[in-house]
Parts: sequence; C-alpha cells; structure tokens
Amino acid sequence: NETFNRADATTIPIVLVPSTRLPCSCVYSVPSGAYSVIHDCGKDDNPEGLADAGLHWCKPYWNHVAYMVTQQSCTYNAPVKSCPTSDNVMVDCELTLVFSIGPAPEDVKHFVYNLGALKFNEFLAAETEEAMRQLLRSTPLEEVYELRGSGSEHVAQVLKVLNDKFNPFGVTFIKAAIT
Repeated sequence: NETFNRADATTIPIVLVPSTRLPCSCVYSVPSGAYSVIHDCGKDDNPEGLADAGLHWCKPYWNHVAYMVTQQSCTYNAPVKSCPTSDNVMVDCELTLVFSIGPAPEDVKHFVYNLGALKFNEFLAAETEEAMRQLLRSTPLEEVYELRGSGSEHVAQVLKVLNDKFNPFGVTFIKAAIT
C-alpha cells in the first residue's frame, strides 16, 4: 500500500485507521500490502486471523476495515544526548533499530489492541534510552567507539532486551546499530 511508503521527515505510518464506509454500501475493499483487521458491529470479525485482500460483500454499514498495519520492516532512530560514561564523560550517540510487526495474526492483533502506535512510540523511546544509558554508563570512554556498528555483543544484548519487552505486543526487532 503506497500510504505506508509516504513519510515526512519525522514520522512513518505504522497503523492506519481507515474512515468508516458509507451506510448504504454493501462492499468494502481490503488492500494488499498491509495486515488488515475487520470489525463487524465494532467486534473483531475474524478473531483467529486477518482479512484477505480484495473486495468483500457485506451487510450495509456494519463491516469495515478497522486497522491496517504495515507489513514492511521499519527503521527507528533513538538519539541519546549527554549520557555519562563510566568515567563521567558525557557522550552523544544514536541507536538505529529495524523492527517488524507480525506476521502472525495474533501478533498483529496484540499490537493493535494492546499497544497501538502512540504507546509503542512512547514505550520504545523510553526503553531504548534506558538501555543505551545503562550500556554507556558501564563503558569507559576509550571503549565507547568500540560500541559502534551492529556486530558488538553489547548491541546484541540491547536487541535481546528490546525483544523481551516488545515480543508480547507482536513486535520483533531484527537489527540494531549504534552510531
């Protein structure tokens, strides 16, 4: 879906909430390229799965696409400003993460119903900052440059911590790199 590809300098759409259908309409369309959740009278129409892409016939007004979640992997940049190292030197760094939501239907629904995009952004910002501050606080200044990149054991540890926190919400972190 091309809507997920549009972004400004600071945001990328992860979840879209389409407008409701016209009351007299007997069809709705489910786009390809997104995980779609259908509601029937405000209740999940398929608790075990997600909607198939295409045109669907339905009762007027009651069925509609409630949520569309991107199938793409997304990048998140988490800057950490003025963090002290173990020898009390202030450093700035940035953690770049690649994550995805799903693909299992229960993962997509855990994300949409239990977390949502706004809470995800707030939770992720807090968790990444905390993880990076703990890592930097235990590292002497002369070893800070060794943290850069994605191959260090420290980056793998941060990735593991984030996956442990976010897997119950259907989010999987694939890659991380410190700059």
